Amino acid sequence: RPRPPLTFTHRFPSTSTPSFLTDPHDVKTEDDVLHIKNLPQFDDMIGQADSELLISYLTVPYLRIPLVMTFFSTEDRIHSLRSEELQSVFESVLFEPGCYLETHMNLEPQEVPTLNKKLLATPYGYLINELHRSPDVIIDSILNLLKQALELDTGTVHASTVPIILFITRVATRIDNYISFVIDYATGKHDSITTPLRDVEISEKIVRSLKEGLVAIRFYLRQQYHPMLEAWSREAIMQCENKDDDRIVDENTRICFNIFTHLIMMYRNVHLEDL
Repeated sequence: RPRPPLTFTHRFPSTSTPSFLTDPHDVKTEDDVLHIKNLPQFDDMIGQADSELLISYLTVPYLRIPLVMTFFSTEDRIHSLRSEELQSVFESVLFEPGCYLETHMNLEPQEVPTLNKKLLATPYGYLINELHRSPDVIIDSILNLLKQALELDTGTVHASTVPIILFITRVATRIDNYISFVIDYATGKHDSITTPLRDVEISEKIVRSLKEGLVAIRFYLRQQYHPMLEAWSREAIMQCENKDDDRIVDENTRICFNIFTHLIMMYRNVHLEDL
């Protein structure tokens, strides 16, 4: 794709910025999206209707995480995540923190939509904000994606669906990181945080939902994805035995390193007492 015009205020503009995807059209609101005749289809992975829906969601940063996660986890849209550009959009929406709320901002929006965009910032990023306030949509969506991705496995590491499965694995492990952080903070078990976080009050109900969701996510990753990735690595290793073709050995070595990296990510949050 050609680079967008230099109209952004950031040196490295986010791929979840609507205008980044609709170049040369500038998009600030949902109405701007409706006036664009031909929206991006991301290597023909989604149609015009879905593209309009997705880009419209990106115009509301404070709300877009649950909207975009629900978008990709329903109506068999998981196949669209074969597109690296859509993967980048998805990760940007989930993991970029957005604007940080200034410490002296104790005001609440008095109108909807608010004209003061600073009031839509968060103290520690959008994902932390969602998890300690209303985590159910995020948890349900990632569980749906894990289930759907698992069904894409054809039993070989060389299948065309492998990039989708590995991408969902990475996303799930990173969400595991965030949920683990919030739980550790809420239960007083975090290794380095000893003072209260600003505007972060976590109820017992939320903690219970987070713990149940984390157990379900780890069940998929460690009980179902782990054996699948191990089988893929064995396949890649066996294909290298008694081979004189350096190209095959090099490619399968790269595949194995990639798989082992994903396995490490699955167990990043294991505590000593869990061993």
